Amino acid sequence: MSKTAKSLLWIAIIAGVVAGAVIFYFNLKNAIQLKNVTMNATSIAQDTVEMEVNMLVDNPFFFDFMLKDMRYRASLGGKQLLDDSATLNKEITDTTNLQIPVTFNYKQVTAQLKNLEQQDSAMLDFSFDVGYTLPLIGLQRTSLDHTMKVPVPQLPEVKLQKIDVEHFGFQNISLNVHMLLSNPNKMEAVMDNLMFDVHLNESMLVEGAHMKPIDIEPKEQVAFTIPITVKTGSIAKEFFDKITKGDKINVYLDGSSVLRIKDAPVDSILLKFDTEGAMQF
Repeated sequence: MSKTAKSLLWIAIIAGVVAGAVIFYFNLKNAIQLKNVTMNATSIAQDTVEMEVNMLVDNPFFFDFMLKDMRYRASLGGKQLLDDSATLNKEITDTTNLQIPVTFNYKQVTAQLKNLEQQDSAMLDFSFDVGYTLPLIGLQRTSLDHTMKVPVPQLPEVKLQKIDVEHFGFQNISLNVHMLLSNPNKMEAVMDNLMFDVHLNESMLVEGAHMKPIDIEPKEQVAFTIPITVKTGSIAKEFFDKITKGDKINVYLDGSSVLRIKDAPVDSILLKFDTEGAMQF
């Protein structure tokens, strides 16, 4: 073989090795896959929607690697509603299920939905950017765009209408807590496991519960009364101090309930509520 032929052969071998290395690098760089992306709502309050994004991360390598972080963005109808990140620092040995908590501004979501012909649900565009480290290569990133249909029902309203004092004795105080539930949706709603705290000024007055399911027809309201009993000694000092000073007795309520909306894709969701401002005895 001539010298020129040998040179050309070595050039071809080196070019093939370089090309193979480049192909291997880019295949390695894009090897991490995010699959089966789903999102579940966990709770709704007056100002936030807490959700959980679930996904699978495949490990295509014969070695373990470290998943460092994830950045995620979300937009609805072309308007960005979320841009946040989560630190993971999770070693991936095999196919791994990731659960990423995500918090939306509820008022922003509902305001954007109203701009989109007041529909009950819309397409929410998610983008994920994951950082991971590989031996010798170092930090790499991979991205995924994912679109999912997210139901955003209007939030049922829970109101504390009034508290009646039925009996005020030396040992016990008997009260009736009158509440009103409003369903602004076009679908039937059910509230179950209603738990609440009633505060008298700065002191806890009572912890209450209404465990029986409450059905609320579309666009309707349901009023109900919960009788409760409080030991007089637990609030007597503050109550009588306020009375003798002529101060106001303010009552606050906060709590939670399991909410189910008929024909919604989410079976149930935790609804958190509180009274806006105080009521007076």
